[in-house]
Amino acid sequence: DNYVAIVFREGSVFKKQLLRNTLKTIEHQLEPYTFFIRCHRICIVNTYFINALDKVDNNHWISIKQFDEKIPVSRQYLLKIKEVAPCQG
Repeated sequence: DNYVAIVFREGSVFKKQLLRNTLKTIEHQLEPYTFFIRCHRICIVNTYFINALDKVDNNHWISIKQFDEKIPVSRQYLLKIKEVAPCQG
């Protein structure tokens, strides 16, 4: 089945909501909002919350402000992410 987990911040708390939809449909709905960008086949991020772009071995990861999990970046989307994210290494 097609489910998308939306992680969002409400106040200072991160929350997660599960939607029955595809990421492709969500990406299409977000097209008017240029601050949302696809970074991997499994993720779309809000560029306002990107803290850093990190490279570990040959893998790239985004860290989100005040969020503990790292978000993967695939080679396909790396150039777009580099345009908007501060690079840490």
